[in-house]
Amino acid sequence: MLESGQDLSTRSQELQAAVRDWVSEYHFSNRRTLLLRPFMFHDVNRVLEVGAGCGAITRFLGETFAEVVAVEGSARRASLARLRTRDLPHVKVICAPYQALGVERSFDLVVCVGVLEYAGRYFSGSDPYEEALESLSNMLAPRGVLLLAIENQFGAKYFCNSREDHTDTMFEGLEGYPRSNGSVRTFGKVELETRLRRHFQAVAFFYPFPDYKLPRGVLSEEALELGGIADLVSGIRSRDYGGASGHVIDEPLLVAELARNQQLDFFSNSFLVLASKAPELKVQLPALGVMYSTGRRSPWETVTVVTRRPDGRIVARKNLQNGHAPASVGNLALKSGECDWVASDSLHLQVLRGAKRKGLSWADFVRPCLPWKDALLGASDSGNANGSVPGQFWDFTWQNAFVERGQCHFVDREWEWKEPISVRVIMVRAAYVFLETLSGLTDLSPTLAGKSRLRVILRMAHALGIPLAWSDFVRFAELEAEISALVMGGSVWRRRLGLYSGLVRQTLRRHRPVVPATGLLASATHRVRALFARRGA
Repeated sequence: MLESGQDLSTRSQELQAAVRDWVSEYHFSNRRTLLLRPFMFHDVNRVLEVGAGCGAITRFLGETFAEVVAVEGSARRASLARLRTRDLPHVKVICAPYQALGVERSFDLVVCVGVLEYAGRYFSGSDPYEEALESLSNMLAPRGVLLLAIENQFGAKYFCNSREDHTDTMFEGLEGYPRSNGSVRTFGKVELETRLRRHFQAVAFFYPFPDYKLPRGVLSEEALELGGIADLVSGIRSRDYGGASGHVIDEPLLVAELARNQQLDFFSNSFLVLASKAPELKVQLPALGVMYSTGRRSPWETVTVVTRRPDGRIVARKNLQNGHAPASVGNLALKSGECDWVASDSLHLQVLRGAKRKGLSWADFVRPCLPWKDALLGASDSGNANGSVPGQFWDFTWQNAFVERGQCHFVDREWEWKEPISVRVIMVRAAYVFLETLSGLTDLSPTLAGKSRLRVILRMAHALGIPLAWSDFVRFAELEAEISALVMGGSVWRRRLGLYSGLVRQTLRRHRPVVPATGLLASATHRVRALFARRGA
């Protein structure tokens, strides 16, 4: 692919389309560079990358800096890194063990992503990790900065049943790597910071979510202390890169509790650390945190920047990644915008916690949603469930709703449909989006477990006093499929088929969903309509 590819850039849609499995995703995904993209680099010209791999990060460095030296020990990978940067003459790729590299000049920036954990294989001293850090320190100019990314030994995903990334063994890191014979290991935050401070004056930790391999954003330590931060990260599921393993703990609820107790830093899946021998860092994150939309087509990609204003206000601003004017196709528009940070849990998290309560009644389950319903009906042109609301309410989901003092506030109003939408359709979408987040969760309340999503949506809407008709589900599927196809690509027909299949699917699943491979949209529609007629019985 790299030999024949025309667009080798970090934003290449051509390479993104070549992703077929985890290996190709790691080397071609444009998410790789989101690890570095949020940072500002002051007075950085000469850059060394240690462990270039196949050149995904190398490419970003070559597009950003004047002189780049990339070192890779594998001849095959080094040749691929050279192919990825073949149109960048100021990038030099060297095939050599970095510990044996003779450095004649020092560097303003040394980038070490996913390398330190293997130091036990390349340094022969009594403490190879200490030797590796000393070697990296020696490569830096007096005010140079080391950018280090590494997995966390105590990452939350390892408690949730994910295998250790390097040994593919369950709980290996949590137990202190007793089986790896010193060849590979990661560190917890305390030990890693202690080691770094032996060689560097300035050390700053940042946290890529869900990890540094395929991040969707980077948060500072200050951001992790903000109330309400759980809503920004709890929905970003971690991955077991060795394969699919069922979690024994429901990760969104675990992350929410870690955030509530200000422990996300210790249990973050990965660390990104900046370190310098000087007292100050000349590489900075100019915000509390930066999060990127992923999986969208290029015109619809956004970046959300969380900042603290001089007056102390914290705001979240969403912009299009391409920096152009608001995107608009047909009836759909995506707009930039800014809103105050809400330091409380979203309605989504409140309802999610209730999903596991035993003896849960439908009235109890939807009670947190009553202010949401009041806000929705208040915006209706008729003041009741039979009316319509402006198209900006398409994204009035529970993830974007916050209740304070009995009043519901709607944030993140990025999407706008240019026609009014039925209140009942908004109800179907809000409930459907919520039920999608239950995928993979275990031990749901008997009120929910084993019931189709359609039946649950009907029950929830009835408890809220919003009666639904079959036409509401049809219109939801039409709109959702059309908008999803515009934003993420794919066939509208197939997306409608998937939505109807999702409505039939039971809320509680212990295995991956099975998407029907046969049948037409009409037959899927018939199945859902029949289920609707029986009220999901």
